[in-house]
Amino acid sequence: MPSSSRTADRLGGTGVLVRPDRTFATEVSDWFLHIGRDKVLRQEISREFPAEYLYFLKSSKLLERSLVPAWLGDGPDGWAPYRVAGLSEHLAFHSFTHWLMWHVSSLSATPVWMSDNTAAQDTYREQFRAGMVGAFGMSERGAGADWRTTATSVKRLADRYVASGGKDYTGNGNVSSLITTFARNGDGGSRDYMLFRADSHRHGFELVGNSVPEQMYVSEFRLSDYEFGDDDVISTGPQAFADAVNTINVGKFNLATAATGLVSRALVETFRHTSHRSIFGQPVSSFGQNRDGLCRATLRLIGMKAFNARCVDYMHTSGEEDNRYVVLNAVAKAKVTHDATEVIHALCDVISAKAFETDSAFRSAMKYAEYLPRLEGTRYVNLMQAVRAAPNFFDFANRTAHVPGTADGSMEGPRYLLSRRRLGGLERLVFSDHKPLKDALGHLPSVALFFDAVERLGSTLFVEPIDQTDQRKVQAVGEIFALAVYGTVIAEYARLRPDDEVWEAVLGLVLEDLATALVRSRVDLADHREVARSLLGSIQDNRTAWPADRIIDHLRSATERVSGLWGVR
Repeated sequence: MPSSSRTADRLGGTGVLVRPDRTFATEVSDWFLHIGRDKVLRQEISREFPAEYLYFLKSSKLLERSLVPAWLGDGPDGWAPYRVAGLSEHLAFHSFTHWLMWHVSSLSATPVWMSDNTAAQDTYREQFRAGMVGAFGMSERGAGADWRTTATSVKRLADRYVASGGKDYTGNGNVSSLITTFARNGDGGSRDYMLFRADSHRHGFELVGNSVPEQMYVSEFRLSDYEFGDDDVISTGPQAFADAVNTINVGKFNLATAATGLVSRALVETFRHTSHRSIFGQPVSSFGQNRDGLCRATLRLIGMKAFNARCVDYMHTSGEEDNRYVVLNAVAKAKVTHDATEVIHALCDVISAKAFETDSAFRSAMKYAEYLPRLEGTRYVNLMQAVRAAPNFFDFANRTAHVPGTADGSMEGPRYLLSRRRLGGLERLVFSDHKPLKDALGHLPSVALFFDAVERLGSTLFVEPIDQTDQRKVQAVGEIFALAVYGTVIAEYARLRPDDEVWEAVLGLVLEDLATALVRSRVDLADHREVARSLLGSIQDNRTAWPADRIIDHLRSATERVSGLWGVR
């Protein structure tokens, strides 16, 4: 069966990117074509910092056009979740290092747009216009993911501030004048924090080195009596902590869009290699196990992209009474990034030795896909955040309206996401009714079985709030909850873009994941063992047919399109 244009968007490419932003994709692709695939790979292998990329960012004004909100900028573009998500995916498709430089720039700016400091906003806007990348100085080895215990401190001395301490894992910290830095206010109480702008070129800033043996520069730096003024103070007090965490809730979602970019590239590389290489008189891609691996990888990618797209919808429609995007983004950071590694592992068995060759872009995707689930502590951190909303998610009697699909609507960024707001409230969130999804898609066996599982789990495992001190239980039920959210949100996307063959297969894979989570769960399921056994039996009996011919046909046409971008081989 030939693929429709809608299916083509789902099966690869920049599916989240909407029509007005094709300009960004074209500019990025043209620049990588000009630089050349071989040079990009050679620089990555030799760990050469891509200095020419800084010149591109300056000439194209890509940072200003994609990261500065329209209400603070001068042009027709500006920060918006759709624009950022699409560009994130497209950059990661081409190069993880170039994506990371842009990504941490977006993190550096988000708390600045949230602040009331117009001088700092002017500085970041003008520096982005000039091509200066940003950095986000949040992490410390000693604190890990517990930012409340950050050791870097700031004290007020007469008409200036003085900072002392250090930061680790700070991308772009070697070249940036826009290092948004999180610290404890040494003159305040236990909940008194500060976000301020540090500059790698000023006295008192010491660049210790690169924390990773890679082309990208993930810096470790130290501040020794580093002085700065009021114009560099972004926010203070408990609000500084809230702004930092809200930045992560909004901005680090793009770990998930980078994951789909990496996977899309690896999938194309794999199909191109295996379809042009013959063994025993037939293309390697036609072997049963390889055909199966390509289909499984493609279907997982479809689910990943569908979930990401809905996360962006939820961000665009968020507000004071609706922060569901925080839960969805936490699931994306835990599940989509983890699925990227699963896809890469499956494709390794298809592409085989080619994965390790020097001139293989697959090698880079294979390496960097492992970074993404671990760039914010652990999956457990995100599951622990998301599972707080579990009882309300399964409270089927207390429902709110569905979020519309607005990917083809306005590209104006929602001001709410860049406003100052409090943390918490996940336990009070109200979710939309799953029944319209079940009614619309219930004729598909995998979808019907999935929602049956959701209802049964909701009435057993998730009736009461999860004890956050029981780490084993949080991890176990957190994974199960994440899969319930994941499949439900994919079904929302499927209802908006019907395609029975595709969605039956995608939800079949979600059911497989749910069965795996139930089997390996370490939580004591004594009170729910019969439910778990029954669900496992039903999932095992489920048989899902994959639209293999459509997938292979699409991969063939997608590979031909991508080969023209910059010489994939």
